[in-house]
Parts: sequence; structure tokens; C-alpha cells
Amino acid sequence: MKKYLLQVVLVALGLIGLSYLPVPGINQAANISQTLDISSFEFKLASETSGTGTYFEIKDSDYLNVSLQSSEILTLSLSSRPKVISLVILPSSISSAQLTISGLVPNTQYYVFDNSYKNEIAFNSGADGSYVWIQDVSGSHHVWLQETKGTIFIPEDCNAVGTFDNSTFTCTLNQDINDNIEITQDGITLDCNSHSRSGGFVNFGILLNNRQNVTVNNCVVSNASLGIAAFLSDNNTFTNNTTSNNLGVGIAIGTLSNANTVSNNTSFNNTDGILINNASDNIVNGNTAQFNSFNGIVIVDSLTSTT
Repeated sequence: MKKYLLQVVLVALGLIGLSYLPVPGINQAANISQTLDISSFEFKLASETSGTGTYFEIKDSDYLNVSLQSSEILTLSLSSRPKVISLVILPSSISSAQLTISGLVPNTQYYVFDNSYKNEIAFNSGADGSYVWIQDVSGSHHVWLQETKGTIFIPEDCNAVGTFDNSTFTCTLNQDINDNIEITQDGITLDCNSHSRSGGFVNFGILLNNRQNVTVNNCVVSNASLGIAAFLSDNNTFTNNTTSNNLGVGIAIGTLSNANTVSNNTSFNNTDGILINNASDNIVNGNTAQFNSFNGIVIVDSLTSTT
């Protein structure tokens, strides 16, 4: 009971923007960072819902309050954060399902991406703000909808924005980036060399989908919905990065992203600093998360080591 009450107090503190305050018993550096472990009681992240069924709805988004209707029973997570609607679909015994999303801006062009910015379909929402499509559900999928596009793919586009070392599979940036950055190959290191991804607003500053053994370091990421984000990605390392002034989460380790290491990063002035959500065996250590409007470091439904 004491743990439960303490965690509730921490949530309340986060809501009024005091997530950097020291709280006895919480694993943190006093006045610098806060780790909030809420895996032991029922909790729903704002702008996100998850479960198993045919109908999912978000009512508390800072972006769009959307609903998703499926023709089949699915297990998935649905989120609606500034400028991006995202769903992570777990594998099903059936091959496909008809999905209907409602709550979009009516008569507006959107783009839907499936597991990569390379897999793009443009569509116009209906007069009722809905869109219907057939989705493969035989495997895991990260699907997201947004109103804009424009992406740097690493390693393919590395030489346009930096240099690529074939011996170490390392892309080192030599300039700042305005577009999304997506890592499209396993085993790659992205060394931003202290350059920033901070131009026009993007949905994912740096994105990993279904990636393994990737390293992202020395990056400065701001002006995104999610600064650095990993979905369905294992055994990756995120170190010495700075994420700030993102409308959502600074660093997000999302559904079924396991055995990743998040260390020595600084995350401030985001909604949440660092989020580990529905993932296992991740290591979070040596990070500084302060002045975030909701939480510093938050761990939800995850087995995670923090130091």
C-alpha cells in the first residue's frame, strides 16, 4: 500500500510539472531525475490505450480523439500524440483484418506507413473523418498515420548528410537534419556527432522499427512528437543523446522492444522524459530527466533495470 500511495503522489507531482523534485525511496539523483515505476498497479498513459478486442478509443489526446474498429479480434496499442496516430499490432492467427479509424480531420490528406516510412500510402479522410483499410495482421506491425512526409534513411542516405564507415557500419553526421531519420538496417551505428534533428516539426525524430543491434549516440533531438522511438526492436543502445522540447516523449521504448540499453542521456522540457512501455529486460541507467511536464522517467508494464 505504501508503494501504491507513493506512486500516486508522484503522478500528481508530474501533472503539475514538478517531476524533478526529489522523492525519498525513488531511484534518482536528487533534484535531477525521477524514475516512476507504475507496473504494479492499473495505469493508462494519456493519449494511449491498449488491449484485446475489436474496438479501441482515445478520449484524452492533445492531438485527435480517435477510435479504431476492427473486423477481427486483435491485440494492439493505439496512441494519438501531436501530429501522429500510431498503432502497434501483435501477431494474430488470422491473415488480415479490416480496420476503420474515426476522428480524423474531415476531407484532409494523410499518409499511412506500415513498419517503415518506405511503405507509404496517401489517402484523404472522408467527410466524416474516417479511413478504412485492410491490414495484414499475421505478424507484428507498427502502423502510423500523419499529415506530412519527408525522411532521411540510414544507411542509404548517409553520404548525403554525413560519412559512412563500412568497416564499423557507422554513419557519422556532418550537418543538422530537418527531416525524420529512420534506421533501416540492423547493426548500424548512428553517431550524430552532436548535430541536431531540430528543423520543422516531425513525428519521429529518430525511428527504429523491427531493428536489432543498432546504436544511436551523440544526437540532439527536438521539435518532434517522439524524439527517439523504438518499436518491436531488440538489443539496441541509446547513449549520450539529448532530447528536449518534444511535444511527446523524449526517448520512447515501445511495445515489445526488449533488451535495449538507455544510458547517459539527457531529456528535458518534453511531456515525458524517458518512457519504457510494455517491454522487457531493458536497462535504464545514468540518465538525467528534468523539467518534463509530466514525468521524468516512467516505466509501464515492463521488467526493467534502473540505476
